[in-house]
Amino acid sequence: MAASQDYGRRLIPHIVDDLAKSDPERIVYSFPKSQDVSKGFRDVTARKLASAIDKVAWWLQKEIGRSSSFETIGYIGPHDLRYVLVTHGCIKAGYQALFLSPRNSIEGSLALLNRTSCKYWISPTQQPQNLPEILAQHPMKVLAIQDVGDLLDATDVPHYPYEKTFEEAATEPFCVLHTSGTTGLPKPIFWNHGLLSTLDAVRLLPPVDGDNGLKPWTSMWHEKDRLYSAFPFYHGAGMIMNILMNAFYGMQGIIGPEGVIPSMDLIDSMLDHAKIDIWSIVPSLVDELGETPEVLSKFKSAKFICASGGPVTQAPVDKVNEVVRVFNLTGTTEGLFIGNLWVDREDWIYFSFHPYSGFDFREIEPGLYEHYVVRNEHAALFQGLFHTFRDVNEMSLKDLYAKHPTKSNHWIYMGRADEMVVFSNGEKLQPLGAQAIINAHPAIAGSLVIGTGKFQAGLLVELKGQEPTDATEREALIDSIYETVQVANASSPAYAQIHREYIMFSDPEKPFAYTDKGTVKRRATLAGYTQEIENFYEQRETESVAHLTSSIDTSSLDTVTAGIHEVLSALFPSLKGALIQEDLFSAGVDSLIVLRATRALRSVLEKSGADAGNLSPRIVYANPTIGKLSKAVYILLGKLSNGKLSEIDIQQQKMQELRKKYSKARYGATVILTGSTGSIGSYLLDSLLHQKNVEKIYCLNRSLDGRKKQTESSSFRGLTTDWPAEKVEFLHADLSKPRFGLSREEYAELKEHATHVIHNQWPVNFNWVLASFEPHIKGVRQLADFCLGSKRSASLFFISTTGTVSHLRTEGMVIEAPNHVLTTELSGYNSSKQVSELIIEDAVVNSGLRASICRLGQIAGPVRSTKGMWGKQEWLPTIIETSRFLGLLPSTLGSMDRIDWVPVDVLADIVVELAGIDKPEVHSVEKSPSIVQVYHAVNPVDVDWRALVPTVLRHLGASTRIVSWDDWVDALRQSQHNASLAELKQNPGLKLLDFFESLRVDGDEASRGLVLDVELSTDKSRTLATLEPVNEGWMGLWLKQWGY
Repeated sequence: MAASQDYGRRLIPHIVDDLAKSDPERIVYSFPKSQDVSKGFRDVTARKLASAIDKVAWWLQKEIGRSSSFETIGYIGPHDLRYVLVTHGCIKAGYQALFLSPRNSIEGSLALLNRTSCKYWISPTQQPQNLPEILAQHPMKVLAIQDVGDLLDATDVPHYPYEKTFEEAATEPFCVLHTSGTTGLPKPIFWNHGLLSTLDAVRLLPPVDGDNGLKPWTSMWHEKDRLYSAFPFYHGAGMIMNILMNAFYGMQGIIGPEGVIPSMDLIDSMLDHAKIDIWSIVPSLVDELGETPEVLSKFKSAKFICASGGPVTQAPVDKVNEVVRVFNLTGTTEGLFIGNLWVDREDWIYFSFHPYSGFDFREIEPGLYEHYVVRNEHAALFQGLFHTFRDVNEMSLKDLYAKHPTKSNHWIYMGRADEMVVFSNGEKLQPLGAQAIINAHPAIAGSLVIGTGKFQAGLLVELKGQEPTDATEREALIDSIYETVQVANASSPAYAQIHREYIMFSDPEKPFAYTDKGTVKRRATLAGYTQEIENFYEQRETESVAHLTSSIDTSSLDTVTAGIHEVLSALFPSLKGALIQEDLFSAGVDSLIVLRATRALRSVLEKSGADAGNLSPRIVYANPTIGKLSKAVYILLGKLSNGKLSEIDIQQQKMQELRKKYSKARYGATVILTGSTGSIGSYLLDSLLHQKNVEKIYCLNRSLDGRKKQTESSSFRGLTTDWPAEKVEFLHADLSKPRFGLSREEYAELKEHATHVIHNQWPVNFNWVLASFEPHIKGVRQLADFCLGSKRSASLFFISTTGTVSHLRTEGMVIEAPNHVLTTELSGYNSSKQVSELIIEDAVVNSGLRASICRLGQIAGPVRSTKGMWGKQEWLPTIIETSRFLGLLPSTLGSMDRIDWVPVDVLADIVVELAGIDKPEVHSVEKSPSIVQVYHAVNPVDVDWRALVPTVLRHLGASTRIVSWDDWVDALRQSQHNASLAELKQNPGLKLLDFFESLRVDGDEASRGLVLDVELSTDKSRTLATLEPVNEGWMGLWLKQWGY
């Protein structure tokens, strides 16, 4: 089925396939070869794109079959071409792609997955951090997709046909996006081909009365124009600009670099290297562009900038419009950009709409109009909203406008009718919840969250009494109100936090307007405070700059660094505990903070007599740490000449060197222990407490209340729960998150003091696939980075498993060394541990990380106390209990007949010794070994199961018969067929039947399994070297602990 020039009736899959035939070498997409766009771009031709789409479609059909009912496939991925390929590939294979925002909460994502009955998930290598938790609550089949380069390698892929007519496909899904969830859980928005056709049909809008002679918005978008969009693919504007305009209007899509947040620095680089004609960027970046003349000047060769996604600020964007035309575009995810018209350049901030759009502006207050859409005879082609909402004839978009003073059909945006606050970066906030909390303050009559069109939320407060005239009393009142505001902040998103200095009081001469129910009338009230709010924000900005910059001491690099740290922390409080080497943008600093910081630092230069014009936002982007930025500012202050330090800086540098040289004391060890609340973790904590050399232990756990859970775990095992607060600290952590999810102060403290990290935390789930472990694998990498950046060169001790070498087939022993033979066993647990071992080895070899790997064998129950217990759900206790039920005890344990177990309480001391924590030493930076040390924590003296059988038999009773492993497994399998016997509590072996079946062996020799070398381990650990073999005494103790 060919795609004709029948605009408004074309299907995108046809357009893509037809272009691949008619103009196969035409470049349709380009993307950077790396995050540094100066390294060049890779072009994608029409033929390559079509072949890659076919490759994805065939892959989906092979993995999950072709769908006949448009089943849903979920996806979150890096900002790259895979969004295009997944969209098209799903359509061809009969599916619909659901694109979730990575910023959704767990609850939000689950709501969307449930609403769309999503059964499948496409997973790139870079998964969202919360995917395992999502999969745990909403199981889906996970499909691992190839990288972009591999998908584009599709030369020999056969064509995947798509032969539907427009009539057949008009109501069928193209993809699924979703609402932002600002008023509750996000809801899916289903795009169909009929909706998309309205975008194709915009070019058909005819000149009619009422359009003021203005042309449709697509008239300036020409075939082969190079179009860049700063919006993510999962955003409606991102899908329109990156996919729909590419197909319908023949644009060449320029995709930004993966992993780089759109910023002024990125735009500057794209201007230099990407040759972009049309720029589609968020309002906050357009605002910032107006304050960045050195970047703005480069836009002279561009056709225009398309600003959409939220309100823009007129003053800075007026400057932009003088250099490059600004097109202000508005639309909805449910209805796309439809009837917008090109206004005259001087009217850029106004909107004009074609009459066929059916827009009706209804006056709700004098001079204020609410935007409605009314179905008309042009709905099929020009009213996309009614393709989404098929059963309504009119609806309000909840946007408010005012008329142009002289020109008809020209409208300026004035806010929302539904109380929504829309910030200048396009983020939205429903303020009712926050206002309800704040209004509970006894001094407040009413309050309104403000900030539409601004970068920062504020609060307008009407007091029950008079505003205090005494400054002290006024500040005390603000402090009291702010305590309540902080409660509201706790349930508001990060971008909508209200800071203390953004609380303003109303004018008694302008009382709030209230409804009969006593709630504040938002529009009526704010209409009287327009200028006051503008003045308030301008004053806050001025005061902030003045306050922040007045105290900066510019006499040395150290004092400038301290002052800039204070400035940035005031602008972005999360930076208060940040290290000066920490990347600002990884910490969450955005373009608005950069703009405010630039203004503040320009003030510093002006006061010092330096040229403030030399400091632009680009300087901040190019120096993304406090340390680098401080040095850059110090250079602009004239304190550094040709890169040479001043005499005072040389003296201070020497002082620091001398302090470091002669302050090397014999510090004790400071240990970070992950996973302390588990079995081995509890014994590790106890062992560390008994080490005289250990000064402090930080327990990092996923539990919100680690101390409470640790108390329960340790007391059950008869271990101490009297942990001195100065010696043991429990922190709630997620190792996959930046800074492990800790506060900046907590993270900085760890980096300052840590000498050892024992990484014991790992989910023990043998049903998970490898992909589900990725957040934990990422945690390993982040621990390695932490150790490398720690002040005392902390070492990393990784608790692994002998399962990482269990697939090896060797005549001799498995040596204590890295294993590069990837596992051939289908085990997410073992494979995740092995890939973590390899990542650690890479960090040792390439970065000088000090690290060790300890492969644990079978961990047995405790033997130094009668308290505690080998978990009854594990395989050996299960065999014992099942044997009692069957009346049969196996004479061997199949392929696990080698008993080289280590009791858990003894193992803890072994780990501490192998980690080198038991010996006092100077913990300072040492030359790191070029190889990673590997240990095997298995019993150096092994025995066979038959040595323990008599003890087990005595506890089970004389009626129990001894049988071979095969006979025992056969009897267990047979028991499942008898309904009266299949009670799991009495016969728990049925749950592990498959595992027990896997232990069958041919011949006795094979049952001995692999032998692990322990020479290095016994040399390092005296406890392991002197460990006795598993014996009848230990076995008897474990049986008693199990209740036999």
